[in-house]
Amino acid sequence: MTQQSLPAQYKAARDARGRFLPGNTGNPKGRPRKNDDMIGADASGYVFGKTIRKLNMNGKAVEMTHSEALNHKLFQLAMSGDTRALIHLQKYIDEAYEIVVRVQNLTIERKIASWRESAV
Repeated sequence: MTQQSLPAQYKAARDARGRFLPGNTGNPKGRPRKNDDMIGADASGYVFGKTIRKLNMNGKAVEMTHSEALNHKLFQLAMSGDTRALIHLQKYIDEAYEIVVRVQNLTIERKIASWRESAV
């Protein structure tokens, strides 16, 4: 693009080679603002899966949380042979199993403590 083909409003902001002069920019409106629904408290709902998403699965409209949709997609990729998805899915299953075991251990410890208190 040559200097002659530019509109008059841009001629002053560029030098003879077409580069912007110091203090001028090619993006006068600046960077667009962030999407309002992803800011603050709404972002936590988005991240932790409280946001409902409408998806089309096998020709049927289905509503599920964002985390359910991510888990479903991860499972689909893993079943199709995606090795990275398989690794992530295995880590997810291992973490879920560890949480279940911790909850069971806490429950057993509480029962034992209540039995000891009742025996005294």
